[in-house]
Amino acid sequence: MSVSEYLQAAKENGELIPIVYHGGSHPGKARLIYPVKVTDAEVWGREPDAVRAKCFKIAKIEIASHEAEIHHCTTQPSQAASETLDQALAPYLAQIKAAAWTVEHDETSIGLYTHFKNGKRRKCPVLYLLYFEPSPYRLETDWKTGERKQVENTITGNERPWAVGSPRGSWKFKKLSSAVNRFMDEFRFAI
Repeated sequence: MSVSEYLQAAKENGELIPIVYHGGSHPGKARLIYPVKVTDAEVWGREPDAVRAKCFKIAKIEIASHEAEIHHCTTQPSQAASETLDQALAPYLAQIKAAAWTVEHDETSIGLYTHFKNGKRRKCPVLYLLYFEPSPYRLETDWKTGERKQVENTITGNERPWAVGSPRGSWKFKKLSSAVNRFMDEFRFAI
């Protein structure tokens, strides 16, 4: 059975399959994928923790057959579940503080502020990263009466509590590591 046929069969069965991909930014990396679309030259596959499918060239795919390869396929989270903002920012804090901005930082947020000509700090940060606790309630407005009432909010676990904002836009993230990556990208763009 060819690699293409194997991937097509896995797609039809909805199987999670181990592969070793000899291309991309991590050549030789073993990973698990769900094949989404298979053609003669490429396969679109989604890794278990990914939102989007990636394109893999079939010529660069090797089906993982050894137990050791399969163990290496399991995705490692880039952060521990208990990682705090301080721990996530620790590698970058010296670089951030070296910039000519005022840094205000606590356990759930960091903000970078510029100054007026007279030296006073501006009111709003140029760049920020914040944590918003998902609320069990939300406010709804009755448009006929204009009354606002508090309604119970179902917390699903898919909330995005980490927010990053800059002059170029604002973004919300589920994972702290993704929020820190965006924050540092915006930081590098701003300096």
